[in-house]
Amino acid sequence: MTVGALDGYTTSTHLWTYYLLGGNKQQLAVYNGREVTDPNVCSDTGHRVHFYPTEYLTYGNGASALITTRPDSTHEYKIVDHLGSTRVVLNDTGGVISQYDYEPFGKVFAQTGLGSRKSYIDKEKDEESGTSNFGVRQMADWNFTSIDPMWENYRAYSPYNYCGNNPVKLSDPDGKAWPLVVYALVEAVVVAAAATVALYQAKQTLDRMQGFPSTNPYSMSLNLPLSQPAPNTMNNSTGSTGAAKPEEKPKHGSGESTTSNTDHEAFGKAKDANGVPRSQQPDKQYMTPDKTTGKPLRTYDFTSSTGEKVTIRKDNPVKYKDGGSQGKHHNAGKTGQKLNQHHDIK
Repeated sequence: MTVGALDGYTTSTHLWTYYLLGGNKQQLAVYNGREVTDPNVCSDTGHRVHFYPTEYLTYGNGASALITTRPDSTHEYKIVDHLGSTRVVLNDTGGVISQYDYEPFGKVFAQTGLGSRKSYIDKEKDEESGTSNFGVRQMADWNFTSIDPMWENYRAYSPYNYCGNNPVKLSDPDGKAWPLVVYALVEAVVVAAAATVALYQAKQTLDRMQGFPSTNPYSMSLNLPLSQPAPNTMNNSTGSTGAAKPEEKPKHGSGESTTSNTDHEAFGKAKDANGVPRSQQPDKQYMTPDKTTGKPLRTYDFTSSTGEKVTIRKDNPVKYKDGGSQGKHHNAGKTGQKLNQHHDIK
């Protein structure tokens, strides 16, 4: 890289690059530096480091620097994609300075015009090592060069992988964690919504076939056979309403045990009994050995809505010495204490 004309060394190369960082570690300005021996105004010819600004950066709503101001007061404007990668760079008059297309893992596939210092997800490539700086880790062509410090949260993947091998949708700008849970939740919501629509349409079709009037989708009960009374209608033989009873959830702090039809339902009731919202993700998840068999048991730690630390552990079926037995269940209670709640699965 050559030194800019501002200091008169148009054919010399610089040895150092300096960055001015903000409190959130974003780059605010970039300086180049080199060692010089030319006399200064005091006729000093000793070795000195001369450094000078080359970029002043301005950020928009995202994490990418969208405006670069040069020392001669000219500006460059970046157009980035959903990952924050530079796709087009424009000058003050709207002319195209450069354009970029990338392979899935960030290698430049096609480029026109001048090169940009920062490109894929707004990261700068180190010309000396050939890697990109992703905060706590360095990124090579398609994976990290060191183990993910949060690998325990992604046990199904290689600790060196980048974004679960899904770089087109996801990004990992700090080298620590990528939003697996967020995307999994969004996909689950979409699937659940599609299933609800399909069930509603199926029930409407059955109602029309048996002569029932059209049902409001906000008041229908999909879990009742058509031969039973519809919700909120009077059963003439008993004088009571045929409305389905809501699911009985254990009260927070009651310490009571429950029985459920599915593993998911039992896990939800264990959360309810300890004041943990059902939508809340665990603070930590890990494996603990069964005291009897030594087999690993999946364990979750949560913080309840009142600030208490809660542990929920999924236990295997067990047979007791007195001849009794217990099927699959979740044990729950305060972290560090005996998990005396039993949330059984039928």
